[in-house]
Amino acid sequence: MQTIVTNRKNQIILQSIKDNFALALSSFPFGIVMGATAYKFTLNTQEFLYMNLSLNAGASQLAFVDQYKNNINFLVILVSCTLINCRMFLYSLSLHSDFKELGTFKKMLLFFFVIDQTYATFETNKDTLITEEEKFWYFLSSGILLLSFWQLGSIMGFFAGDNLPYGEHLDFLVPLAFIGIFGPKLKDRINISVFLVAVSLSVILYKVPFNLGLLLSTIGAMATGVFLEKRKGSK
Repeated sequence: MQTIVTNRKNQIILQSIKDNFALALSSFPFGIVMGATAYKFTLNTQEFLYMNLSLNAGASQLAFVDQYKNNINFLVILVSCTLINCRMFLYSLSLHSDFKELGTFKKMLLFFFVIDQTYATFETNKDTLITEEEKFWYFLSSGILLLSFWQLGSIMGFFAGDNLPYGEHLDFLVPLAFIGIFGPKLKDRINISVFLVAVSLSVILYKVPFNLGLLLSTIGAMATGVFLEKRKGSK
């Protein structure tokens, strides 16, 4: 029986690696961008390593580095990074039902890996996972894989420094990866409507200070989805 359980766990881990490998590859050049940016703004090695190990969120790290070295008020930096990462709170709420019976230690282990990529692949493939233990190993494996590629890329970007003249132009791979993930899901009217509202508001509100445009476009897209779902249910 123990052998069967172990084999199943190994299958889950291998499946997670397979499902997330392309995204992990795309996070590598984005990590290079972050590392090169940190080098550009003259973070020392200790500052860079501490930030990279304590903050697992690429967009927030880029925002933090830029504002930190421009002597922006700490409260403004904190609010900006929090707003950028507000979607992680929504992801965590969504994941609660999948891990509600999981032990506290395992939940604490997983929350560090709640990022866009792990959430997207988990939501896409969770129907193939039967128990919470299988879901745990799938999510944990994807998080470790993605973090490894991210750390490797960012360390390379930081220590290569000026030898990466085109590093700042590699960030297009990040939205490209998400188009590949969510594109196939745009099959019904509600998903397409939510997508269009999110994109439209993001463009319109792009110049709103302190990244508030991101928050407002998220709220607008969510409200659209809730409204259309209720409307669909009432018919």
